[in-house]
Amino acid sequence: MPRGTAHNLVGLLLRNGRSLILRTDDGGEWRLDAPSGARKLAGRRVRVTGTRDGCDLLAVRSFEALDGHIGSHNPLLECRASEPA
Repeated sequence: MPRGTAHNLVGLLLRNGRSLILRTDDGGEWRLDAPSGARKLAGRRVRVTGTRDGCDLLAVRSFEALDGHIGSHNPLLECRASEPA
């Protein structure tokens, strides 16, 4: 999917140093451009809504803590095929 596309993803929110990563249920990972307040949800399952801003970068509009299980897709598979080297 191209940059600028809207995404609604679910997965585990993780810290990676000072950054946040969303590990989706299918094993994909997104780097997140998110407000610092989102760090309080690290370690929890969340729904993230945002806009694709790079191959695996999501500019986050909102976070929601979840209890359920919902699948999502792996952006890295698309990036490797569609992004120039």
